[in-house]
Amino acid sequence: MASTRRNKATCDYLFTWLRANLGREALAALTGTDMRALAAAAHILELRAMCGWDEERLALNAFREVVLCMQPSTQEFEYHAIACFGEWHHRAEIRYDAGLPPIYRPSRCKGERWCGR
Repeated sequence: MASTRRNKATCDYLFTWLRANLGREALAALTGTDMRALAAAAHILELRAMCGWDEERLALNAFREVVLCMQPSTQEFEYHAIACFGEWHHRAEIRYDAGLPPIYRPSRCKGERWCGR
């Protein structure tokens, strides 16, 4: 899977990963705006991973702003996007740090079932 990741842009990898882990039809509810905002969120998550503390705060602010561009009913996809980039156990914390409301009953990714998360 690492070689697949290196050959795809962050957002392309995200959508492939979401379909594989949530089901082929999972992304059907996303509008064009949602898709673009989710792609931007993926790039911001990647940026956040490379930032120092001061820059991380700015990245989290940007993350919140692009997530809020999505329909409320599709914002859960960013929760799974966080997991896509290896932050399985920190999803709620990242949402909180970004100033986003908690997701109380998120759908489960296949990876969560395999890893017991």
